[in-house]
Amino acid sequence: MDRQRGQPAGKRDPAEFEAEKPRRAEPHRADFRTRADRAFGFCAACAALAVAGAKTWASEKWELRRGHLLLVPGDSPVGYRLPLGALPHVPEADYPHVGPADPIEDRGALPEFAPAQHRLEKSAFTAADPVQDRREQVISDVVGMVRTAIWVEPRAGRLCVSMPPVEKVEDYLELVAAAALHGLPVHIEGYGPPNDPRLNVIRVAPDPGVIEVNIHPAHTWSKVVATTEAVYQEARQLWLGADKFMIDGKHTGTGGGNHVVVGGITPADSPFLRRPDLLASLILHWQRHPALSYMLSGLFIGPTSQAPRIDEARMDVLYELEIALSQIALPGQGPAPAPWLVDRLLRNLMVDLTGNTHRAEICIDKLYSPDGPTGRLGLVEFRGFEMPPNPRIWAAPLKGNLTR
Repeated sequence: MDRQRGQPAGKRDPAEFEAEKPRRAEPHRADFRTRADRAFGFCAACAALAVAGAKTWASEKWELRRGHLLLVPGDSPVGYRLPLGALPHVPEADYPHVGPADPIEDRGALPEFAPAQHRLEKSAFTAADPVQDRREQVISDVVGMVRTAIWVEPRAGRLCVSMPPVEKVEDYLELVAAAALHGLPVHIEGYGPPNDPRLNVIRVAPDPGVIEVNIHPAHTWSKVVATTEAVYQEARQLWLGADKFMIDGKHTGTGGGNHVVVGGITPADSPFLRRPDLLASLILHWQRHPALSYMLSGLFIGPTSQAPRIDEARMDVLYELEIALSQIALPGQGPAPAPWLVDRLLRNLMVDLTGNTHRAEICIDKLYSPDGPTGRLGLVEFRGFEMPPNPRIWAAPLKGNLTR
């Protein structure tokens, strides 16, 4: 469309367009030649592979048509501008996809990654040795097994390391330790670490109209309080807050969700998978007491809100939900249903008007989803809470007149 916008009105001979192609392409070629003379960073193709039951790191020399690794034009970090589409084609059945690890598998303690263990082994020779110790470098002839890379780029006065996607958090930490081998401060960017209960991560992400902060799990309520107060204090340091003023001057929250997620450190520890009757009891209690839905909600409630109640969706869903809950036996009255059966009983009923599971007041999106490992976490999310202006909901006991 940009090319057509610059063309005069009327018909033109197609041969004229063919004649203009070299002239239009020459500035871009010159720009590529100029930028190709400058190295923006260093890239190393790497991937963690399982060979004979043991993990090993593999690399590959990428064969590109231009002979050089030319970045996609733009001003983003180079890790986002790798020309992966220019690499030789790999069939879908053979493509080395990186998938998340199964959250059910047993994981031990995280190992220690000392920088010294990543130093390259060098050949050694002393007068006492009859033969010099040789270590040959082996380059694999397999093409297409590595489609991820780690990239190092000096930018804005600091050393930036763009991390590739990996399956296990041990592989991610090993790369971080290798990046900090020389003791220089580095800025880690690119892909984040995979989800792992042994690693605490606070994620800050932009959301429409607000900044979303996802805090790490806590074992006790006192830790939840400490983390929440710390988030409010850090936001205040940046002139950010969880409150706003309406047109009429009313002081209220920003409208962002203050969702409460309950579960276990691992899916096997989740009380809702070990005792499904607990989840059934919460659903019944919440439906019988509407005040719980509106006590800490925002200005927007009802079927079109961010957290509609079960009885604010389809009315016939109540009858179907009664049948589903009757399949969850109480302790001592029958065997508890399997984790995947608990999810299937409720997944198509705990929804909003459009059938969206994520927007339900009691969200089981990450209970035991059939879509993939990232949804099998044993978590239940209560979405009917709005972010309060103060971390303790109110700063002091209230006193004054009633609202009229």
